[in-house]
Amino acid sequence: MCVDVEKRYTCKQALAHPWISGNAASNKNIHGTVSEQLKKNFAKSRWKQAYHATTVIRQMQKMILSSSSSSRNANAQQPKPQQ
Repeated sequence: MCVDVEKRYTCKQALAHPWISGNAASNKNIHGTVSEQLKKNFAKSRWKQAYHATTVIRQMQKMILSSSSSSRNANAQQPKPQQ
């Protein structure tokens, strides 16, 4: 697609294009390249998911550590009841 209206295909031009009017796309066997690209994209997305999961876990660990240390400090600062 072209953003510039002047350079964009008209309906007639688009319908006359070989990809739409003819069998230009069906003459090529693209299964190998498409499946290879899908595998690459899948692997890349799995790495991204793993990275984001690791980031979330680290943030949660930091929150737990900071909340436990702040609760220890709060307990240490409270006066103990006398017996």
